[in-house]
Amino acid sequence: MAKTNIHAVCEIIGEDAALKLIKSLPEQNGRRRLYVPVKPKRISWISEIIGEERAMKLHSEMAGCQVVIGNIELYERKQAALRLLQCPEKTVSAIAAETGLHRSTIYRNWRAAAA
Repeated sequence: MAKTNIHAVCEIIGEDAALKLIKSLPEQNGRRRLYVPVKPKRISWISEIIGEERAMKLHSEMAGCQVVIGNIELYERKQAALRLLQCPEKTVSAIAAETGLHRSTIYRNWRAAAA
């Protein structure tokens, strides 16, 4: 699977904290923007959401960066589909119906995850 901006943030602070932070950002034109301030004293709003330690880790890795995050709901549905693909009794059609993704999307992500 291609590495996205969501994956980059998840690698730094963990998936749960990243999703919590991303969902707290305002949506503009279907996208969310995360700007990590250059000065550490200005990350207080981030530390209120994900905690001081993770906020400092995010700051040390991405200070001064602006990250444009795509559709978080689509990301969550893809992750759910990849988890469901681990069950051998589930068919791709059943997973597509359950997650709301198109079958070709599931096949593409499944092949990329297997590689």
